[in-house]
Amino acid sequence: MAGSIFDAPAFCANLFFPRAEARPCPPGARDVAVEVSPGVRLHARIHDAPSASVAVLLFHGNGELVADYDTLAGSFHAASASLAVVDYRGYGRSGGKPTLRSCLTDAPRVLDALAPLLVRREPHATVPLPLVVMGRSLGSACAAELGARLPRAAAGFVLESGFTDLHAFVRRRGIDAPGVITERDLRDFEPLPKLGASTAPLLVLHGELDEHIAPDEARAAWGASAAADKRIVLLPGCGHGDVSGHPTYWQELARFLTHVARSADRRAGSLVTQALGDALGFLVEGQPPEICAHFAAEVFAGEQAPDRTRGPFAFGQYSDDTQLARELALSLASTRAWSPDDFARRLARLFATGTIVGRGRATEAAARRLLAGAAWHEAGEPAPSAGNGAAMRAAPVGLRYADAAERLRVADEQARITHLDARSRAAAILVADVVAGAVSGAWDGPANAERFEQLAARVSALDPVLAQGVRHMPAWLAGKRERAAAEIARVASPPSGSPHRIEAWPGISPFATPSALYALYAFARSPGDAAEVLRTSVCVGGDVDTVAAMAGAMVGAAVGLGGLEPRLRRWAARLQDQGSFGLPELVALGHALA
Repeated sequence: MAGSIFDAPAFCANLFFPRAEARPCPPGARDVAVEVSPGVRLHARIHDAPSASVAVLLFHGNGELVADYDTLAGSFHAASASLAVVDYRGYGRSGGKPTLRSCLTDAPRVLDALAPLLVRREPHATVPLPLVVMGRSLGSACAAELGARLPRAAAGFVLESGFTDLHAFVRRRGIDAPGVITERDLRDFEPLPKLGASTAPLLVLHGELDEHIAPDEARAAWGASAAADKRIVLLPGCGHGDVSGHPTYWQELARFLTHVARSADRRAGSLVTQALGDALGFLVEGQPPEICAHFAAEVFAGEQAPDRTRGPFAFGQYSDDTQLARELALSLASTRAWSPDDFARRLARLFATGTIVGRGRATEAAARRLLAGAAWHEAGEPAPSAGNGAAMRAAPVGLRYADAAERLRVADEQARITHLDARSRAAAILVADVVAGAVSGAWDGPANAERFEQLAARVSALDPVLAQGVRHMPAWLAGKRERAAAEIARVASPPSGSPHRIEAWPGISPFATPSALYALYAFARSPGDAAEVLRTSVCVGGDVDTVAAMAGAMVGAAVGLGGLEPRLRRWAARLQDQGSFGLPELVALGHALA
């Protein structure tokens, strides 16, 4: 490190232009000190939007200061975005001396310190805002660094007038000596390779006439990004420092922030509404239809959360349906690529620690094999065990993967860790596909036969009976619920040779085929009304926690957290798993699945 030009005092003096700052914090804003190393604190300023749906963490350009953005905060607020800006070392009120290395190493510490402060306060809960990391000019290197180090920490990235060519970066400082940049420097400081680490949505804004950083560097950033959802806008007539003066700049930025906020809200809504359906159904799981229907009618006729308990658990505790979906989501959010081994370890740990609530037999048997040393692809329970344990946890796959082929592969592999029967695997694929469509907005309008045909085609090879049921869905939706429930419950012969005794269940059993079909029915019947979807799911009787969890994941992805009516938001504030991982954590996890 000592030999790097980027650590040389002479080069840093030529690169950075810090200045002092004495302007007071404006009304409505708040100043925060972030300790990045012993004795060194950076000055950050947060401008909270009154009704924020997203937060922007901005790393500013060279020569700029936190206070320079005081007058621009209102423009971010107009896009329903809170704004946090941080000064580099030596800038404004920040301590220390700046180097490019310190800018990059400080960025994760800044994010870790400020993200918990960027929240939305509701009457019954405080939930995190989805975070967009924005880097302007020099700050684009910090944004790229965060994308590489913490690829799931942000729901989106914005690069404004950013650089990607490290050699050109040095030449702009008047140095053109061959070999001055080492291979180690390229690994540490070159932004371009880092942009391929995150799949979160990306917006690139750049002046067409930028006199310092050529537009080709913006094009390179766009091309290097691993995001499927990415956009580049070259602003006509703009140079390096005046892009925010172009009216298109704010239009594009507001559109991007709104899009990121909506997508993150749908992902969070899916996880939260799955947990809510699970927690409601858990209270009457295994009960016959008449008892479940009475419970659902009573609960949804009022405003108060149910006061019923099950064993030691009061309402709000969710069961293995959400615990396993959560662990799958955590695995997807923490690994750069899908890792069956990582998820298998997480699944097995729930059983090893005894924290699993309401365990399924096939999943428990697979967990025991994993704990005994079996590989993930050797642990699954063989046919005829065809329970819904793989389907009930599959929603995060639909939230994470927009690509249909990749989604099918991951949904199938996560299923095979515990369930080898093709019917269980097909049900998991169906749930992931419906959730993926819902989070993308495909279910915002009325369902049609073509949509069900597409879903059926994806599972027909594994389970023709499930595919036939999906194709028949329009007819069920056109009739009475009681008839649809009875026919769906008998749509296929349960695997009576398995140890589940599925054939003895009232209502909808844990058999994968009817439970996934009824969850789809409950969702497709009222895709814009989460309360009605959950009521329909619970009233059917039988394995209602799993049915309501799967249907909840679907409708939550369609309406988002913001689309839940006030009473459901109040009820969701009580969600927890034995005192931990409640509403705020579920929301943050949904945001991380970008």
